[in-house]
Amino acid sequence: MKNVSPVIRVSDETFERLQSIATPFTDKPGDVIERLLDSHQAATSADGTLRTSVVQVPEREVPPIASGERPTIVVAEPAPEGPNGLIPIGLLVQRNLAKRKPSAVEIDGTVTTVRNWGDLCEVFVAWLADHQRLYRNHLPIMNHSGRDKYFVNATPEHADARKDGNWREARGFYVDIKYSASGHIRNLIAAMEQLGDPVIQVRIALR
Repeated sequence: MKNVSPVIRVSDETFERLQSIATPFTDKPGDVIERLLDSHQAATSADGTLRTSVVQVPEREVPPIASGERPTIVVAEPAPEGPNGLIPIGLLVQRNLAKRKPSAVEIDGTVTTVRNWGDLCEVFVAWLADHQRLYRNHLPIMNHSGRDKYFVNATPEHADARKDGNWREARGFYVDIKYSASGHIRNLIAAMEQLGDPVIQVRIALR
């Protein structure tokens, strides 16, 4: 008795998807299905799990910001750690940074060696001033909580004078460095948002 091939019925939508990856005038539906099966087997380990590989994602193009629209921080998306261990600041927000200190900060391509988070914040504020991104009329810059404490001010004091701070002077501005590691990261991001400067690229190396 002659063998009869089984008939597989698919929906119109599935058939259209098969057509979209077929080679015109060459492939039959069975050819396309065979290629899909071959691709699946090549990506699957012997134990049935999918093999994975690290893919580098290119940086997104930043669209212009409409007037009055609140800017958001745009984080470049290369591999999580770039050259010299530099990590985009947006990837550090959810990390446990307890007992970690920065060793360097890169701001728009300029790398500066630092000893601690206080140094890093001082370098950041000085860079903003040197590159005409921070002026007196921007002050005060609130901390990440947005309530009664400042990150940067014209004088070494908070809105609530009872709130303590550890102030450093940078290019005539005062920056409060009395925060935890994660607080520093959030303060940097909050400052960029308040300045309306969403495309400053900041990366930090940890030790």
